[in-house]
Amino acid sequence: MKDKKWNDMKLLFEKIKKQEIRVTYSEPEKPVGRNQSKIGGHPDLTPNFEWPYYQGESYDGVMKNRPLSFLAQFNMSEVSKYDTENLLPKEGMISFFMI
Repeated sequence: MKDKKWNDMKLLFEKIKKQEIRVTYSEPEKPVGRNQSKIGGHPDLTPNFEWPYYQGESYDGVMKNRPLSFLAQFNMSEVSKYDTENLLPKEGMISFFMI
């Protein structure tokens, strides 16, 4: 029974798996230009961008809205050439934030 469940799970994962795009980091040789992919630093924002917040508790127990930390931004025109399944947008910027 255990082998059948394992085989069923393997078949399910085979059906839903997608190709990955791996991101590696190294110090840039020159400053990263505006609207280029980058990890950390300050994001390139549109004029109407609203910074994301979360409801968080401070060390002294105060609950309030707190800004998320910027993690990375990816220029999709740079990334899309690695998207062999054509699942991602071909242009625009995707930004990631974290608590």
